[in-house]
Parts: sequence; structure tokens; C-alpha cells
Amino acid sequence: MATPAATPVPAPGAYTFSGSGDTTTDAFVLSSGVARFSLSFTPKKSAGSFWVYLVRVDGFQRIVAHEVVSEPYAGSKSVVVPPGRYFLNVEAEWRWQISVAG
Repeated sequence: MATPAATPVPAPGAYTFSGSGDTTTDAFVLSSGVARFSLSFTPKKSAGSFWVYLVRVDGFQRIVAHEVVSEPYAGSKSVVVPPGRYFLNVEAEWRWQISVAG
């Protein structure tokens, strides 16, 4: 009888996501420890809001960013995380880019 092959899990590393508006990113892997996020957001009008949630597939969730800005924003944040597969839920009114390392 054949044994099913295991699904490979990607190694932790660095990831970059970008888009415009609300998005759920593809899943990625983080190891236990500090994950570093570099974030940028450009509001469409005179002011815009930018929310970023880090979500582990089993339900663990952290807010990485909540910004209301009237001009382009760039910043960074470090978050201590358990190991696992994650994705980002992004709520943004215009263009954004997020890099994750961990």
C-alpha cells in the first residue's frame, strides 16, 4: 500500500507583499521569535487608514499596524511570534507594501 507524501512546508524567510485596497496575502512561514515588518502606505485622498493583522492559520492574531495618515507613511514594527504558517489581512484605502522577515 502506498504511503501518502507529506506536504512540504516552506522554510522561514523573507517575504514582500504589495497591493491596493483590502487584501488577504498568501500564506507564509515564520519561525519562533521576533518577526520584523517594514510597512509603507500611500493614502488616496487627504487622509487614509491602514490596518495590518498578522493571522496564524490556527487563529492566533496580532495587530501589526493601525495608522491614519494624511501623507505617505513608512514604518517598521517587531512582533514576537510562535512558529507557524501565517497570512496578513490588510485593510487599506490605497497602495501599500509590507516586507516580513522572521
